[in-house]
Amino acid sequence: MSWSHTDEEGFTLRVFSSMYVDWGTELTAPDGYGLHYSPSGLSVESFGFHWEDEDGQELDEGNPWTDEEWKEALQAELVVFREYYEGVDYLHILTL
Repeated sequence: MSWSHTDEEGFTLRVFSSMYVDWGTELTAPDGYGLHYSPSGLSVESFGFHWEDEDGQELDEGNPWTDEEWKEALQAELVVFREYYEGVDYLHILTL
């Protein structure tokens, strides 16, 4: 399973299920350059599932988000990921 969102400038955030408990994340620039990749980037406690019913009662199992809920979340998260990863000088970090 995976979901992705591309903004008007061509940056894409992809969220995917991985062998970890959490969701994997990948951010790519418009030219396809990978700015970020993590097999465990977003918590399943916060993303992808509803852990309470309509009355606020805790569920034993989470109810999966709809595609529309993923779309809305990815639009917001793409802004956050771009703020952090866009313009990061990785070569400088590796030489520290």
